[in-house]
Amino acid sequence: LGDSHVIPEGEEKDFTEKVWRLPNHYFCFNSPAIDLPVNELPANRSGQITFGCFNSLIKMNDEVVETWSELLTEVPESTLFLKTKTLRSESEREKVKQRFAERGIEPERLLLEGPSPRGELLAAYNRLDIALDPFPYPGGATSAEALWMGVPVLTLRGNNFLSRVGESVVRNAGYSDWIAVDRQDYVRRGVRFARDLENLSNTRQTLRQRVTGSPLFDGARFAKDFQSAVWGMWEDKFKVESGRRLIGKSPNQHGHTNHLDLEKKLPTQADLVSLFEMLNLGAGSELERTCISLLKIYPMSLDINKFLSVALSIQGRHAEALATLEQMINLFPQDEELFYNQGNLYLELQNLESAKASL
Repeated sequence: LGDSHVIPEGEEKDFTEKVWRLPNHYFCFNSPAIDLPVNELPANRSGQITFGCFNSLIKMNDEVVETWSELLTEVPESTLFLKTKTLRSESEREKVKQRFAERGIEPERLLLEGPSPRGELLAAYNRLDIALDPFPYPGGATSAEALWMGVPVLTLRGNNFLSRVGESVVRNAGYSDWIAVDRQDYVRRGVRFARDLENLSNTRQTLRQRVTGSPLFDGARFAKDFQSAVWGMWEDKFKVESGRRLIGKSPNQHGHTNHLDLEKKLPTQADLVSLFEMLNLGAGSELERTCISLLKIYPMSLDINKFLSVALSIQGRHAEALATLEQMINLFPQDEELFYNQGNLYLELQNLESAKASL
């Protein structure tokens, strides 16, 4: 499950699973339940830019340190604010200082802090002007939090799913200009943004409103996208397995009744949605009646029979539910879910040996 940014067209071959893209972002965030306003751009008060990163320190490889050091060199008087749990250790802080010192960055230009409670962590973004995304393992939730706090995120486009997560986050937030194509471009963009305080200040003032109205924070839109994806997967599965699911086995091989002449139509999506809704409400008797009614139209529907078995089980009629499943197992012995459900019903009936055999 992804989107067009983390899995561009043509890269399906790189995955063993079937690729399914959501139309926007492949996950989303909720605004933190904390009353914390976005403050004025810190550089307007201090006169210097503060870059920062609150991602795990393990993401800060040598190439990242090299790139950030180049950026700090190109923006004199700027500082780098790093905040993560590893930096609670004095020895770790010294290691970070040494890595940057080897690249010409004085320790005084580094602000290194350990972890904080969530409210304090978010408030720390009020001390940042620009967030720097590490690579090739960029931020996800960390970047979303920075954006929510009015801090734009400079990210680097990657060449695989994981390394493109930062691009997907920033692009879905509506800030594609903050996506660099290579390390040199990363430094150039960082310098350009750092020198334009007016634009940076305007971005900060409007960023939270823009990002919370974007797909990145739109839970309702994500839910609809995800629902459509699941139904699309369901429909694709029906297309592949329709014959097997509705016809059953040949009597010549297994001695069962030949079902080739029975109704071969599949239940509609609306039928299945209705059954799901009844199941979610725990309406066992209504679900049972509806299944029985639908089975008159789709007598060989494996899915409706599964719903019927669940409806009977909800009402405590485990033996009847088991009988329904066993009838389907005779026709569809290749369906693993039937055996799983059968095993759970045996557990309800306290038949442990039969449950073990099914599960």
